[in-house]
Amino acid sequence: MPSYKRIFLPWLILIFVVIVMVTMFARPRPPEQLASVITMDDFQVWSIYDGSIESRTVRNIMSDLWNATVVDIIPDGSQVKKGDILVRFDASNWEKDLPRLEREYTMARSDLDSLTNAKLPLELSDIGNRLNDARQKSSEETQALSDSRELLKEKLISEQEVKQQETKVTSAKALADSLQQQLELTRKYLHPSTIERAKATLASAEREFNNIKTHTSNCIVRAPANGMVIYKILPIGSEVRTIRVGDTVYKNQTFLTLPDMSNLIMRCDVPESDITRVRIGNKTKIQALAYPDLNFDGSVETVGAMAQSVAGRPSGRKYFSVVIRVDNPDDRLKSGMSARARILSYSKKDAVLIPRTAVWWERTQPFCNLQKSSYVIKTVLKIGMANETHFEVIEGVKPGDRVIVR
Repeated sequence: MPSYKRIFLPWLILIFVVIVMVTMFARPRPPEQLASVITMDDFQVWSIYDGSIESRTVRNIMSDLWNATVVDIIPDGSQVKKGDILVRFDASNWEKDLPRLEREYTMARSDLDSLTNAKLPLELSDIGNRLNDARQKSSEETQALSDSRELLKEKLISEQEVKQQETKVTSAKALADSLQQQLELTRKYLHPSTIERAKATLASAEREFNNIKTHTSNCIVRAPANGMVIYKILPIGSEVRTIRVGDTVYKNQTFLTLPDMSNLIMRCDVPESDITRVRIGNKTKIQALAYPDLNFDGSVETVGAMAQSVAGRPSGRKYFSVVIRVDNPDDRLKSGMSARARILSYSKKDAVLIPRTAVWWERTQPFCNLQKSSYVIKTVLKIGMANETHFEVIEGVKPGDRVIVR
C-alpha cells in the first residue's frame, strides 16, 4: 500500500466517525427554540413548610379556690401587663368572717404577750418573794431555837418552850421547801405548758385568719407577666364554651391563658423525607398567611428527635416537629396564626446553574440540549441540588455555554 494511504487512512476513518457521531447526537436547532446561557452565581435552596405561630412562654391562669364564682373578667384578646387584674371572684363568704377572725387573732396574740411579759413573770416573782420570806423566817426560827437551848441550860425557860420553838423551825423549813418546789415546778412545767397552750391558740387563730386573707386575696387574679388574654374552651354545665360572669370555676381549672406575644416561635411538621434539609441554625423566612405583607426573619431552634404521625395527615407518613425562632415579631401577630416558613436548606457560592426548563430525564439520567453553532448536542448532566428555577450543575456544561430551554 502506498505510503500516503497509510498516513491519511487513519485520519479519514476518524473524520468519518466524528461525522457519524455528530449526525447521531447533533441536529439543526429549530428556529423557534430559545437558548439560555449557563451562569455562575450564588445558589440557594429554600424548603417550604406550613405551620403556626405560638408564644414561647404561655402561662395558664387558674383558680386557687375550691370553687369560685366569677363577678368580673377582662375581655378576651386584651393586652395586659404584669400585675393587671384579670378576674375577680365572689369574696362575700370570706369577707364576712374576716373581722371576727382578725379579732380572735389579735386577742390570742395579746394573751400570749401578756403571759410571757407580765402574768407569768409576776407569778414567778411572787413565789420567789414568798420563798425568800420563808427562808428568812426559817433562819430566824433556827436562831431562836439555838438561843432557847442556851436559855434552857441556864434554866431561864422551860423544856416546853424549847419544844414549841423546834416546832416553829420545822414549820418554817417545810414552808421554804414547799415554796422552793413550787418555784421549780412552775418554772419547769406550769409556765411552759401555759405558754405552749397560748402559742397553739395564737397559731390556730393566725392560721384561720391567714386562710381567710388568702382566700380573699385569691378572689383577685392578677397577670403574672405581660401577655395577651386568651379564653379557654371549658365544659361548663351542659355547655362547652368560654367562661363568663356568673360561671363557677374549680381549683386548678385553667380558664385563661396568657401567651407572651413578644417572644414568639413557629412550629411546623417536616416530612421525614425532608429532614436532611432542616438543621439547627438554618436561616428562615416566615410569612404570616393572614398578613401577606408581614415577613419575619428567623432560624431553626430545635428538630424533633423522633418521627411521629400527625393528626389529619396520612397515617403512613411520619413527620419531625421543628421549632423556629421568630425575630422582630409584629403586634398584629396572634397565637395560633397560620404561617409559612421558607428554610434555607442549601447554599453555595459560585455554583454553575442551569434552568430547570433546560433539563429533562431519561429514566434517572438528566440531559440537556447544548447549542453549538447551528446544532444542538444532547449532553449528559450530573446535577446537584435544585430550587424553584435552577439546578446546580456538577458536570456536563460550563459557564457561558448556551442550552435550549423549553
